[in-house]
Amino acid sequence: MAACGQTERTRETRCEWVDNWHRGWPGVLATMGVNGHRDALRIDADGWLSARRGVFAAFDGDRVEGYLCFDVRCAEEGGQPTMRDGRAAMQAVVGCVWIDPQSPDGAATERALRGAAAAYAKGVCDELVGFGEAVGRSS
Repeated sequence: MAACGQTERTRETRCEWVDNWHRGWPGVLATMGVNGHRDALRIDADGWLSARRGVFAAFDGDRVEGYLCFDVRCAEEGGQPTMRDGRAAMQAVVGCVWIDPQSPDGAATERALRGAAAAYAKGVCDELVGFGEAVGRSS
């Protein structure tokens, strides 16, 4: 499973945590823009990605094959923070997912993104919300 600083490989596809310091960031931004998802990043005026926003991207070489973008926030129930073991429970809530329909193995790309998101959620958050509903393929 991939986590921040690690890579998960499936065939030629690798899934990595990306932010404004990642060498593939310009390609991820461009791909998200083409697919109408760039605003989901909520990048500040200086080009920085919020610490509460996460992006995993799948690459084949330098080509972006897919991405998963999410927020990290406190879980709430009835407008109140949900507590677990004396602390606020955290959620990774998916904002957008895209997998290139031209990817030679879109299913492997999707599995890599799922694995990366699951590893992240396990390590940092109590749950991952909305992943299944957010998966989409652009034409």
